[in-house]
Amino acid sequence: MQDINRKIGDNHLIGLSLWYQYTDREIPGTMVTRQSAASQKDKAFRISGKWKYFLPKGSFTLKSAFLRDELKYSDPDSEIEQYRNSTILTNTFITEANYQYRLNDRINFNAGANFTDYVGESTAYIQNPKRLQAGLYGSALYKLPLLEWKINLNLRQDFIEGFYVPFTPSLGLEGKIWNFIYGKANFSKNFRAPTFNDLYWEPYGNSELQPEISINGEFGLLFINKTKNGNISSEFSGTIFSSLIDNWILWVPGDNNIWSPENIQKVWSRGFEIQENAKFKIQNSKFKISVGYTFVKSTNQEKISQNDQSFEKQLIYVPEHSVSGNVDYLFKSLIISFNTSYTGKRYVTRDNEEYLPAFYISDIKIVKQFNVKKNSFDIRFEVNNLWDAEYQAIEYYPMPGRNYRLSVNFNIE
Repeated sequence: MQDINRKIGDNHLIGLSLWYQYTDREIPGTMVTRQSAASQKDKAFRISGKWKYFLPKGSFTLKSAFLRDELKYSDPDSEIEQYRNSTILTNTFITEANYQYRLNDRINFNAGANFTDYVGESTAYIQNPKRLQAGLYGSALYKLPLLEWKINLNLRQDFIEGFYVPFTPSLGLEGKIWNFIYGKANFSKNFRAPTFNDLYWEPYGNSELQPEISINGEFGLLFINKTKNGNISSEFSGTIFSSLIDNWILWVPGDNNIWSPENIQKVWSRGFEIQENAKFKIQNSKFKISVGYTFVKSTNQEKISQNDQSFEKQLIYVPEHSVSGNVDYLFKSLIISFNTSYTGKRYVTRDNEEYLPAFYISDIKIVKQFNVKKNSFDIRFEVNNLWDAEYQAIEYYPMPGRNYRLSVNFNIE
């Protein structure tokens, strides 16, 4: 990965970014099949360039990028001939222009347009698909005088080949309510088109899929408390949210445990989350502690048939309860981090008759930093799944037990 930027004169900035990744992995079998001989090799290449022109009260930016993703899957034991050796290749071309204008200290405007050309090719597709997509957007940020509040209005209209795309606005408000209490509220309409894999992956894809359209809203409060000397600070936040999604795209297991995507007629996802973050300092030692809890209820709100057993039932693989916690200890150039998480039971059938049990996992990481003149490097040692818990993220696919990682990172100036 490499980013290069150069400023030319007082008004021009040009940049070039490169990114390449290669991954070679073995694909494990399920708990009800024999040892798998499958493997997968992924290649990803990104290159992007930009030009930014600085104006007295804003800037104009032009970006262009090329993305190439290649996936090669091999399974010599597959009963489907095309999956013994299959390739998925996607080329994406993106161009975007953006204009930012600052009217004064209280009002900012942002507007732009983007164009994307997707080209797919695969031995696993029914056809080699193409898709053109364009978008127009604009936003305005207004800071209320005398009050510590900001209002952000976003307007967007996309155009996607083969799909009708509705107008998708959003409105956000955030600011101080009283003393140490802050509030936020967001309302939006969103759209998501099916991916190439959703539509064309033979024999699992579903060419009849419709795009998702959702209405979303959330409201939250933030309580900030700091001591006068700054040695102790804490933030407590609570957020409630609700989303109503038409045609939610969900991959579900069918006959012989073969997964395929379906449009769940109408899904109502609602819930709340609470988060506590605290920092305190004892002489040369610093501590950071965070704890969070999330409750999510995501249910199908429409019957496909009279005997539809999924009506008003929790969606598969969406836990209602999840808890996370993290403790960081910092002493000079040493960092010790411990995090833990609890994931509640997840249903694996749409009638909620069968489920995967809840699981609890913990990780620990130790980082030591070194400085050599202007350069630096750190050594990291991680133990993941510290308690060697047995659990499944997807039914019949066991997750790794206790495992270790050692890494070295260099920062060279």
